[in-house]
Amino acid sequence: ANGGKVLSKGRIPLPPGSTLTWLGHVEDGNGAVAFGASDGCVRVRTSEFGGSWTPVFRSQDARQQEGEHHWTVAVSVAESALYCVVGGNANGPAVHPRPVLTPLPLGMPVALPDSSSGELENAAARAQLCVALASAAAAGDTAGFRDDVDPAGAAVDALRAAQTEADKALLRLFHAACKGERPARAADVASALNLTTSMHGALKLANAMSQNVLAERVTNLIEASMAAATAAAEVEAARAYGGAAELDTPGQAPQQHYSQPAAYVAPSQATQPEKDSNPLGRRRSVAPATDENADAPKVSAKVKAGYEANAAPAKKGRVANPFARAR
Repeated sequence: ANGGKVLSKGRIPLPPGSTLTWLGHVEDGNGAVAFGASDGCVRVRTSEFGGSWTPVFRSQDARQQEGEHHWTVAVSVAESALYCVVGGNANGPAVHPRPVLTPLPLGMPVALPDSSSGELENAAARAQLCVALASAAAAGDTAGFRDDVDPAGAAVDALRAAQTEADKALLRLFHAACKGERPARAADVASALNLTTSMHGALKLANAMSQNVLAERVTNLIEASMAAATAAAEVEAARAYGGAAELDTPGQAPQQHYSQPAAYVAPSQATQPEKDSNPLGRRRSVAPATDENADAPKVSAKVKAGYEANAAPAKKGRVANPFARAR
């Protein structure tokens, strides 16, 4: 806890028959909890899968001679180093004279596929762990551990830097998988990329090595990433212009609501007569409202032609006879 705020709570998953030898926070400013057990394993808690403990160091793999013990003092995932006191006493490190801190590289338990590079797999796993810790800090899960950690500023920049470094390691692993004719592993690595620019780089590598099926899968990943980014931008725009959207579902367009002005009157509605201010005065006659949709009165064909049936016939004028005798 820091300043009355609980950062993490719950039981520590100690292995059966082991005891707790060290408990602290990762020295990366993200407030992640880490602990060491008597079995020589150091684990770091991440927010993935609802909260999981990832082993980052095993004393058995780092021993140079039999009976050597590593007493953990600090862990830095960003630097990929564990600072410890190396000694032969199983009960604890010597405190006098002052012990010297020894940095040891972190190692992730990775199941190596056939004909793969273990160093590239380990580097990619460590980089992904850095992204998970930086993402938790940017989301505010461990905010408040340090005063200089700002989820809206420094933590977001740290997340971007961690994603860039992780994508570099993943692209090296992607290139090795393409050279080793392992398209399935290359597709898995491409799906773990964080940035769209890195996916475009993977697409160029796949096309350069004539991996058409792999290039198609990477293209689908790029399209899905761009669609998700567009949906997120639409949601942010809806929140900026008039509050949050009704459903923060990716791909949902913000609904627009229009209201009629106060002076608007529908054409089909009749204008109401104004009320006379004098109740004893003579009421004004108001012409009845006419319905525009009502049927017009029927007009006969003769009236339309310009004359009525009862009208007297007009007198016929004399027609001049060119053969008549002149008077």
